Amino acid sequence: MFSKNITKVLLELAKRNESSVKDLIDGTRLSYYQIHRALRFLEKKGLIRRISKTNKYVIDCFLGDLLVELGEKYDLPVVLSKGGYKVATTLLEKPKTAKEISEETGLSYRHTIRILGTLTLSMAVKYERGVYFLVDDPKLKLFLEWLRARRGRIVAGRVLKRVPIGVKVEGSLTGFSVFWRWGVPIQRVFDYYVTPSMEVGLEEAIVHALILAENPQERGLVAIFYAKNIDRVDRSKLQKLAREYGVLKDVLELDAFIRGLKIERPSLFPPWEEVREQARAYSVDLERLRFRPISDEFFKRLGAKLEKEVRVFLFGGACMVLRGLKDGTKDIDLAVPTKEEYEVLVKALKKMGYKSYGVVEVRRRLRSDEPVGFFEKEGFPSIDLYTYRIADKLVLSEAMMRRAEVKKYGNLVLYLASNEDIILLKSVSDRLRDLLDIEIMIKKLRTSLKWSTILNELEMQKRLTRRHFCFPLLQTVEALEEKMKVKIPIKRKLEYLVEEHMSEVEKEVFNKEQEKLPS
Repeated sequence: MFSKNITKVLLELAKRNESSVKDLIDGTRLSYYQIHRALRFLEKKGLIRRISKTNKYVIDCFLGDLLVELGEKYDLPVVLSKGGYKVATTLLEKPKTAKEISEETGLSYRHTIRILGTLTLSMAVKYERGVYFLVDDPKLKLFLEWLRARRGRIVAGRVLKRVPIGVKVEGSLTGFSVFWRWGVPIQRVFDYYVTPSMEVGLEEAIVHALILAENPQERGLVAIFYAKNIDRVDRSKLQKLAREYGVLKDVLELDAFIRGLKIERPSLFPPWEEVREQARAYSVDLERLRFRPISDEFFKRLGAKLEKEVRVFLFGGACMVLRGLKDGTKDIDLAVPTKEEYEVLVKALKKMGYKSYGVVEVRRRLRSDEPVGFFEKEGFPSIDLYTYRIADKLVLSEAMMRRAEVKKYGNLVLYLASNEDIILLKSVSDRLRDLLDIEIMIKKLRTSLKWSTILNELEMQKRLTRRHFCFPLLQTVEALEEKMKVKIPIKRKLEYLVEEHMSEVEKEVFNKEQEKLPS
């Protein structure tokens, strides 16, 4: 349930009741980055809270006293570890054999035996006559019951439940009960609640509904709701929530499903065509979101319309399609090095029947001084076109252009981004489907991917943009490792870079605060 570092921070805070980050660093000997991650995790779980005025963290007195008492009797890092907690809670009802515990938890028999061994040494579990049982300590059982009740059907310190309409329960309405707020009213016989009470936004409604859905038809409604609000969703927030609640895989498959892509578990949803018909009742056009095939022919036509030679950097899904890594794409991501090339390319796109939309809004949102444009044509993939800086994040570096595969179509000189640059660009975006695309690339390219190239370009981008992108890249790597159960070789280096950056930020903040103090 908790890593060793998180348990260490929780226990240290329990001893102090109230503590600053500096005190926790001194007490645990962990780094600032490790403390920061642990506090963020515990705060999200609702186990601690931050006092904004003093910038200190506090723990509930009852919980703190209970943890201190239990910490003196048992090895709590073992009991609260993912495997330890899973096994210990199966023993709350009655003593069980190792085989029974293995079957109930889904852990292998050998792994179960190993965990039980450490739990007996932690003094929390006893073994006698072939069965394992929790020690007779009401406070330990109370603590484990409390943690399990908080988890309910999910993690994150929230309990989700459904009750017949009209029945009053504590908590906030969520999931299907609040779909009407965002344009999808549905007939229900149940109300859906989250406890303790919280502010339920669009992203919470999606995640909670996915967890509460009990059949393909209900997940089909979630798909319609998500598609209806696809342009409103904060994808970064949705991804973070999905990881927090343990449903990242479900959310990624939801995103793939509405686009008509093949998914690992098709039985989760009704047939796509059936959901498409149902979606029309809510004025949702799933065809608009469906990925479309693309080929060399599109670029030949574009090259023929260009008045003079233009260098165009192709990255994203379209690049993957041309390399046979995926079947289709919703949009084509392009970048050009100069404003002059941008203007020539826009003229050619308009000759092909494309129309621009939202240019002023796009520039405002991306805070771009360089030309930026989005273009659409009925029945064709949309086009996102950038000049030098891509989506207000990475810039089109010379190294990217050198690594690219070059093809020529008339006046169009097309630079196909390297696989490593595609991964980097997708890692710093906030789009869920980009995470899915990176997963596809890892599965198909396997050991041929040069992860060191990604790190080198990351360092180059830091110099070119004077911005740090190590944190979103680390988040992407962590999400991929969690979902795919793989080890990505640059993770430790990224953790070091993030920790180094956080330390720099902390020093800057400290120096600014010192400057404000009277001399």
